[in-house]
Amino acid sequence: LDDNAPMEPLKKAIANYAMMVRFHFNQEIASCSEFLQDHLETLNSGSDGISIGLAKFKENCGKNCDEGSELGTLFADIELRNMEVRQLSRKIKRRGIPQDDSSELSLPKEVQDSLLECVKTYEKTVQFVYEYMCIVHEKAAALPEDESLLSGQLEEMSQDVGILVFENDTDTPKDCLSSAFNDVIGYLSSFLIKMQEGEYDCKPSGKTKAELPYVARAKALRHELAESGSVEEKLAAKDKELQDARRALKLKSEEVAQANIRVGLLEKRLDNSSKEADSRVEQVNKKLEQTNADLEKKSREYEETMDALQADIDNLEKEKLDFKKKLENLSKKSLLQDLARQTSGIGALVAGAAGKGGVGSARGPPGSPGEPVQVVIKDSPVILRQVDSLKAALNYVKNENTRIKGENLKARLRALPPIYVPPKLGSAPSAISATGKRLESLTKINEYSNEVQSLLENINLLSATPQVVNLTKPKAARNSFREVDRMATLKELMKKKDELQQQIHQLMASVHPGANIETSFSSFVSPTFSKALQEKITPAVLGKITIPNESEDKGKVYPVTLRSNEFRRIHETFLN
Repeated sequence: LDDNAPMEPLKKAIANYAMMVRFHFNQEIASCSEFLQDHLETLNSGSDGISIGLAKFKENCGKNCDEGSELGTLFADIELRNMEVRQLSRKIKRRGIPQDDSSELSLPKEVQDSLLECVKTYEKTVQFVYEYMCIVHEKAAALPEDESLLSGQLEEMSQDVGILVFENDTDTPKDCLSSAFNDVIGYLSSFLIKMQEGEYDCKPSGKTKAELPYVARAKALRHELAESGSVEEKLAAKDKELQDARRALKLKSEEVAQANIRVGLLEKRLDNSSKEADSRVEQVNKKLEQTNADLEKKSREYEETMDALQADIDNLEKEKLDFKKKLENLSKKSLLQDLARQTSGIGALVAGAAGKGGVGSARGPPGSPGEPVQVVIKDSPVILRQVDSLKAALNYVKNENTRIKGENLKARLRALPPIYVPPKLGSAPSAISATGKRLESLTKINEYSNEVQSLLENINLLSATPQVVNLTKPKAARNSFREVDRMATLKELMKKKDELQQQIHQLMASVHPGANIETSFSSFVSPTFSKALQEKITPAVLGKITIPNESEDKGKVYPVTLRSNEFRRIHETFLN
């Protein structure tokens, strides 16, 4: 079927094989029935080849050959004669070749040679059709798509092929093919008539054919296989025993491995337990040492604290004695100042200074009232601690008083009678209607989600199965209904998308309060709500950039979607 495959090597191989068969198997007894059947199959194959070549010719150049032209008449004649050859070969095969061993065919040497010559003549017609079709196909492939070969060119090519195949320059291809078909059809008709009259029938001979080499080798191989059957059974039994032994050995090895693993695990547990015991002993010793160290530290701190307290007590006793002495000195000094206040104003001033100094300081000793001496009074740490504790106690008492007041107020509020709140009229039906509306909106949402999912599946299916136009076919042979169906499917999907979008907008308007406007006839979405939806869908325009165009062409508008920081960056770039 491949026109580009070379046929010369195949022809040489077939000729070589025929020569080797005649050389090696010339003395072998040949069956005339098989000989005739092989040649009839050759004729049938040639008829099929001629039919295929004519079909190719009609497809490539059938419109350029009119019925009245010489080339058209030639190929019509070839087709009719080819049908006659096929019918004659079928009749010979059906009526002449015996179907059982009761009769045989006996073809003389002259008849066999005539049959071979007939087949060779028919092979020339097949070769003519094949060579002609190859040349026509090669020439037609080199032409453009809208051009074809002319009838004159086809006739010239047929003349060249006829000279090449039949080796006859004087006659036309039509005459050569007609004579070849006449010879083949005439011989087959006469052969069929003689076969029907029984000229080639004969009784089966007692001679048997020599046994073919492959049959002898097959018998020897069967015998060897029969003898080796018992050996194979014994080997299979031994293999089975060996496999059982291997399985038992494998099980034993697995048991030993498991026992070794258990022993290893027990040894590891023993080591871990000994390590844990040692670590526990070490931890206990560390805790004991730490406890002893803490005890020594606490004892030292206790001793230091007792020493500090004793020192504070000694300091307090010293301060007490100093305060007593200072009190005596102050009392004496105040007495002297009272006495001196009556005699002079200067004494009053001195007495006033002495009164002020009695708070935080005192003048010199009683023996020298004219010299001022400053005394610093320090608060003891014990008194400071007492003051802090008193402050904390005061805060605690305040908090406790506040808590007690709050509990009293709560008890008084609980003792008051409850406030009577009258129920609202018509609350239950509104709740029931709100619940019904919510359930209805949920069911609609589910329905719309299912519709959106189905629409998405259809779109994905349409995009995943594209239709590619076959450019190898002419425009008239293409199927234009596919494009129409595809456009119709796209329009239907767009329409369904718009309807679904409108239904979803209506559902959103019914859910949001004030977004749906009710009228006596119908309801529609308010313009404010539709404008808000469009603002969500469409991107926000922050600004426009105008770039000067130096060419003479008219400028174009390109929308750019930017964020605020991106727009600021572009603005700064243009300013800089």
